[in-house]
Amino acid sequence: ALKVENRKSVDVLVDMNSYDEDIGHELAEFVDDHDDDLRLENFFRGMFDHYGVDYEEFDDRGSLIVKPESLMFIEKFPGISSHEETVVAFDREVALSREEISFLTLDHEMTEGALSLLLQRNEGVATICKWMDSPMGPGLIVEMSMLLEASGPQWLALGRYLPISSFEIRLNHQGRNVKNTAYKDEPLLLEELSKNEFPDDMGRIKQILEPLLAKAYEKANRWSLSKVEAAVAKAEKSLNEEIDRVEALAEINFTVSEKEVEAQKSRRELTLSTLRKTIPRLDGIRVIFTQ
Repeated sequence: ALKVENRKSVDVLVDMNSYDEDIGHELAEFVDDHDDDLRLENFFRGMFDHYGVDYEEFDDRGSLIVKPESLMFIEKFPGISSHEETVVAFDREVALSREEISFLTLDHEMTEGALSLLLQRNEGVATICKWMDSPMGPGLIVEMSMLLEASGPQWLALGRYLPISSFEIRLNHQGRNVKNTAYKDEPLLLEELSKNEFPDDMGRIKQILEPLLAKAYEKANRWSLSKVEAAVAKAEKSLNEEIDRVEALAEINFTVSEKEVEAQKSRRELTLSTLRKTIPRLDGIRVIFTQ
């Protein structure tokens, strides 16, 4: 019945005038390019391997069968059934041919769940390595990733005003900014430390790190100040407009109560006070010994 109703409601002239062939082809090519990108498939294979999720090949186009009883290092993997096998595909044609197959994309709930899992478990937030034959000579580099994220009730939708942003700081053991980051383009320059290479005097390392962390927070606070101020201004403008709208409605519509106006004002005050309290936090740290 819905299909019949949809067919009857089609306006052929509107459809013909709203279709742009060049834009249509460009959009189709854009989708095809994303479908051919193997990074998402490699990400999931790496995630499954990391958490001990057993899987096997479903076909020769990258699709996987994930077994429910296979979890070894984690109690529950997002989107994976604990009662039956889950088939996931990264190829659109495969997913369209079988309705029971999950087509994984960047905005799929399983992808979002997997990324949240990584963030919540705090794995890999602190690492240590070495950079042999570094142009800096003997010493160390401390890389710190600072995150600016408003924390408050979900219904406030604080991300509309202050999207999550990150700030990277690299300091050497003397507290100076590090500009030579050749290892960023060539990750293989960084190597793991063997057991006998770990520093014996960790207290000395702590003494070096503490003032560097303090300096990183100082820099991050200066960086975040303008972002927080802009977010507060944006939120205040938006919420004031909403309050004005509700007050105008209340004057002509008796169903809009004073409580609704007060609720909007309370939302504004809570939003602004929460945004003003937002400060950067340390999200990850890497210590690189240079030789």
